[in-house]
Amino acid sequence: MEPLPTRVRKRDGREESFDAVRLADSVQFALQSVDAEGSQATVLAAAVAGALAGTGTVDTSDLAAGVESALGVAGFALAAQSYRRFRLLRRSQLDRPPGPTARGRDANPPPRDRAPP
Repeated sequence: MEPLPTRVRKRDGREESFDAVRLADSVQFALQSVDAEGSQATVLAAAVAGALAGTGTVDTSDLAAGVESALGVAGFALAAQSYRRFRLLRRSQLDRPPGPTARGRDANPPPRDRAPP
């Protein structure tokens, strides 16, 4: 039996440890979003992780594709659509530039490229 993925590469290039519980939670949220029983979330997450076993580092896009595929094959097409919509919505929110704050400017300004006068 090949080992599960050990690292996950994010869209921005960062890497973090693979977390099977976090994967199962995302599958469970997708199932619950369409009022499906979430008891199969652990089994489906294990199937996704097993399909990616031996890869070492896996991209988040590969994990997402695996979750959508597993949900669809298991007969949860609506949950797969819900999962995809959530990911697209979240991506559009992350790609959007920050809006104005109570102070009237960006709360996290970019670092200064020169020393203050």
